[in-house]
Amino acid sequence: MAETDSQTKGEGPRRDHRPKLTIVIGTNGAGKSTWCSKHEDELPTAFYDADSIANSLGDWNDRHNQIQAARCVNRALRDHLASSESFGFESTYSGRSRPRLVERAAREGYDVHAVFIGTRHPQINVARVKRRVKENTGHAVDAEDIRRRWHNAQENLARTAHAFTRIDLYDNSGTTYRRIAVLKRHAIEQVSPKTPEWTRLLLGRIGNLLGVSVEPTEDRHGPGY
Repeated sequence: MAETDSQTKGEGPRRDHRPKLTIVIGTNGAGKSTWCSKHEDELPTAFYDADSIANSLGDWNDRHNQIQAARCVNRALRDHLASSESFGFESTYSGRSRPRLVERAAREGYDVHAVFIGTRHPQINVARVKRRVKENTGHAVDAEDIRRRWHNAQENLARTAHAFTRIDLYDNSGTTYRRIAVLKRHAIEQVSPKTPEWTRLLLGRIGNLLGVSVEPTEDRHGPGY
């Protein structure tokens, strides 16, 4: 991610050299990996995807490989954080460990950026996962787990929104990624006038927790992807 410029009266631009944590969030089938492949140049060099690591071990449906991949990623994230190094990872953000890591990184001075990719209904994710398993382009995930993660990811994002320097919120219910909102430093900077219900509800929860209003504004960031 680009470094942040800041400027004080009488001084030239100043670079923000804080370490950066970039997390691409989405329930299984949301489109995290596809988004990452299109935005690879925006991601930190040290960026982790446990599914890809499991696949490199032989078979991403093998439970042993999934456990080994998760351990590998967890160890790497701890090491980067302990060394105050920039890093990033993909996550469903539906459990407890990743929200705790984000809050710890924020406390330790990280510039924390989230890209949250969602859909209007978890059944979209379920259908995509089934299709990719059939095409051998992804691993199987239980439908009930997907539905649970769809809800939990949104709840966790709202609960930890205070820890993020920036959140880019995308809807990927159709065939293209639509950037719906941009939140910067605890303020909702831009909201698309055409806001899907799931994002409207999520932004409302975030706004209530941060104490800010959510109003449609002109999209100064372009149409997204």
